[in-house]
Amino acid sequence: MTGPGPGKIPLDAKVYLTSTFRRLRVNCKVYLHLKGYSRARVTHLDIECPEVNNVFPPGTNAYGFLKVKGNYIEIIPFKRLIEKKNGIIVRKLIVESVELAEKIGYNTKSVVYIGGKVGGIFIGFKKEILEKLQDFYSRTYES
Repeated sequence: MTGPGPGKIPLDAKVYLTSTFRRLRVNCKVYLHLKGYSRARVTHLDIECPEVNNVFPPGTNAYGFLKVKGNYIEIIPFKRLIEKKNGIIVRKLIVESVELAEKIGYNTKSVVYIGGKVGGIFIGFKKEILEKLQDFYSRTYES
């Protein structure tokens, strides 16, 4: 499901596809999708915009590193990805969000799962990060 819905918390975020020498901003909506709402089996991050499907077509997946640096998170896929429209090799996906970086924890490093879906991608986290996000946002969402 794309767009707003029950259990999808909108985050104030900017998304960038970056190569070694270029940084391409993509106009995306970013949601934290809570487990148990709108068919979510696990809490995950939804990045919704058709531009990221040029890199992660629906049905594709990859693992990657997650690094929280300052007010943004970097997602570095294990495999090389090419953004077909602009012809750049995407080395990192950057999500600039103070709120998300703060909740995950500054200087956190982890492994994530990246999956392509129609209209965007989703990012799955390891258990430690899921617990942090779920604890905070479940209390906030239900209040």
